[in-house]
Amino acid sequence: MEFDENQKSAEEWVQLIVHEKSINLSDFLQAKRPGICGDEEHEKTLVEIVDVVKLFPRDFLESDQVWLLLQFFLSRIESSALAGGAVISGIRHLVLNSTNLPDGFEEPIIRLMFKEGNVQSWSQKERQYHYEILIWLMKHRMSYLKAITNDFLFYFIKAVSGERDPRCLTTVFRMFNTVCKNFQLISNFAEEMFETVACYYPIEFRPQPSQKITRNYLANLCASCLVASQSFASYCWMFIDEKLNDSEGECVGEQADDMLQLIILSCQKFPASTIHISLTEILGGLRSIALHPKDHNKISPLLIEAMTEVVITGTRAGKTKEVLESLTENLEPFVLQAEMGLTHKALVLLRCGYEWLPDAEAETVLKQVIAWIVTLTQGDSVNAAANKIDVIKESLGFLREWIGISAKRCVIGKECMAIFEPSIFAAFGVAREYVPQEALAATYECAAQFVNNYYASEELVEKIEGLIVDGLRSVPQEDLSEYLHLITAFSHKKFANFEKIYQSQKPASTWHPSKILPVLCAASCSKESWTLLSPEITTELAKNLEYLEHFYQMCLRAKSEPWLMVKFVEVLDEVITEHSEIDRENLAKYLQKITLLLPEEEHNLIMDRIFEKFEKNPQIYELALLQDSNVEHLKKLSGFERKFLFAAINRKAVNVGEKLEDVDFEGDSWLAFIKTKALLLLDTPHGIRLTRQIFDKIQTPQNFPEIEQQLQYLLNFKSPESNPILCKYQTNSPFWRQKLLFSMVPIYRDVFLAANVEARKNLAFLLAPILEFAQNLENSQIKDQFEMLMPVLLESLNGLELSPSILKAIPKFLAISGGLNGEQVDLVVQKLCDLVQGNVALTQILAAVESLELLAKRQEPRIVQPKISKVAESCDQLLSHHKRVIRQKAAAVKNLWELLVTK
Repeated sequence: MEFDENQKSAEEWVQLIVHEKSINLSDFLQAKRPGICGDEEHEKTLVEIVDVVKLFPRDFLESDQVWLLLQFFLSRIESSALAGGAVISGIRHLVLNSTNLPDGFEEPIIRLMFKEGNVQSWSQKERQYHYEILIWLMKHRMSYLKAITNDFLFYFIKAVSGERDPRCLTTVFRMFNTVCKNFQLISNFAEEMFETVACYYPIEFRPQPSQKITRNYLANLCASCLVASQSFASYCWMFIDEKLNDSEGECVGEQADDMLQLIILSCQKFPASTIHISLTEILGGLRSIALHPKDHNKISPLLIEAMTEVVITGTRAGKTKEVLESLTENLEPFVLQAEMGLTHKALVLLRCGYEWLPDAEAETVLKQVIAWIVTLTQGDSVNAAANKIDVIKESLGFLREWIGISAKRCVIGKECMAIFEPSIFAAFGVAREYVPQEALAATYECAAQFVNNYYASEELVEKIEGLIVDGLRSVPQEDLSEYLHLITAFSHKKFANFEKIYQSQKPASTWHPSKILPVLCAASCSKESWTLLSPEITTELAKNLEYLEHFYQMCLRAKSEPWLMVKFVEVLDEVITEHSEIDRENLAKYLQKITLLLPEEEHNLIMDRIFEKFEKNPQIYELALLQDSNVEHLKKLSGFERKFLFAAINRKAVNVGEKLEDVDFEGDSWLAFIKTKALLLLDTPHGIRLTRQIFDKIQTPQNFPEIEQQLQYLLNFKSPESNPILCKYQTNSPFWRQKLLFSMVPIYRDVFLAANVEARKNLAFLLAPILEFAQNLENSQIKDQFEMLMPVLLESLNGLELSPSILKAIPKFLAISGGLNGEQVDLVVQKLCDLVQGNVALTQILAAVESLELLAKRQEPRIVQPKISKVAESCDQLLSHHKRVIRQKAAAVKNLWELLVTK
């Protein structure tokens, strides 16, 4: 048969071969023979054949036909770059998509493509095809590959060595893991395999904005390869040692993080015994990263985890002596030479040793550390007298911290503290000569820890009694919280001693007035102490409710003892009833927080009691009653105030309709917002539908005098009357905030951009509340939501007056969103500078200046540099402002912008 093949497309050939069956595969190939044999049409013809084969159904070709095509394609791999690429594509298609594969087809593929072929000579697309064929063979022909293990490993290493494209490397790393999992790696291949991947680590890849592959993803994949086989253990530890202690380059930043991640994986994957050769060097490398002189940041959690894993692994390997010596001997100078500024970092590393070494070695670490810190606290190791005060202040914090840390290993801690107790408190005495206030606070705090965690000696108990007595009448300083902490610990652990002090120091009216109720509340932490102190607490509360925070802290400590909590609430309620002149708003907030602490049964009893008293003191009881789960109570209260209607809807005590038309929107539009807000919390999809209806309503040419307040109310879940935690409101999910934000933003954006200018004025009031609602959410997708709102902000700036609500939104937006382009920066800067040069309120100027500060800090310097002179000019005008805070802020922002020239 003769065909005018030049006039037929691939689809037409498939129609003839597959569907009409007017010709067979042999006829098709015969028709293409002239083109294959010719020089000019050779490449084009191969591409056409491959295009037709790709359109065949999976089960169309018989096994002998697949074999014929595979042999045909394999024989023409080296014909040319263009044709070869098409041929490889055809081979990949046949292998991955043919149902009837012939027996033994894998042998010529392995031989011609991977043994004799050079994979790395092909472009990225063809290399990816090679790898996909390998993946298929490993998945479906593993028995054949295992039969030629040594040859296959050699071909695999040859195929992937030198790969540089991140798109292919992700595939290579996954293949590598599969090979290591399924093949036994003998020593010579183990080293070669390891080196094949080790050359990529640490990762130097820097993704472009258009690339979806991230550096971290690539680094994690590569690290998993380096620990994929137990045969890699010795090579991996030597590799880590080499990279950490490389004399030619510094292991810092992302490279350091990569190595730390590899150390963690190695400790978890390899037998502990394999680390012994490189243990000391790896500990030294970790120390170098932690104490790097150019790194002024705190030690990262990743470094702490890596050090912890090495300490644990070294201990399991029986190398505790080496770990101990490396920590104590090498870190001593960095602890004692506090003027180097590395003491804290060195102590963090030592903490890893204390927490994870065996008891004997941990005790040695603790004794060394406490001795060093005591020396620092006394100022004995300070070289420059001018630094002594700063060093002592810092050391007091270390001492407080380590006394607390020591309690994590109770037996060791008690023994060590018994030895160091005299020297610790003697050091506090020395420190009081230089930093009296800080030293006294540390004395209180450490004394409390000794009482709580250790058996304080009789001498210390006597000293604490003196501290408590002296503190009762002294003027309160910044050490009040530590003093009260000591009171609580002493009353709890040494109640008999505290009772003796209390009885000897009565009446409480002789104490400093601002300490009476705080001390009484701090001491009331048990049934015995409450029985002793409750009459005086009640009396003092009746006199003054100024110290409610201390009463609340007392309630927090008693949360695990419901009967005691009920007593506290009853006393507070009794005082409220008798008190005539009180700060009702403040008291209502505390009562709400305190009733929230009650268990369910006791909570219901208190709610009943409060409900009965509500009408007498509604302002005091209203916030607490929002927690009431009694449906009948809520029904009665729902007509009293808007906040109770919200609670009633949330707890389904009243029914609400599906649409806003069920509410007289024009008569009392607040009802629509209350209903919608309650349903946003309880049934987000329903609430979002109602929100969309509100958006439609406020776009009509009606007068909505309270629309700004109403839209701000809609997403305000921070206030005491709307906070789901404080009010025990029902939510649709633990992630209700994320669901609400992700549902609200697209609708708001679409409605805003489609609205006219007048409607946008109303809708713009919601922009700041949305941004504020999202600020505390920890989720990478929140940035995407802010990017979605970018057009809304820009349109607001471009087409509307810079109202207070829009201005309030700008700093919130800049604090979370990504970078702006040049035009966007021009628009924002122009609007802000115009505002600060006008006659506007102080809060608006501060918001504008804050926005300019965020622009300088968060945008790329090259984007904002053209606006330096404009911002500097505006800041100059503010330098003569009559408010000092404005002048200071303007000077700081001007300096920040002018420094951008150097970047």
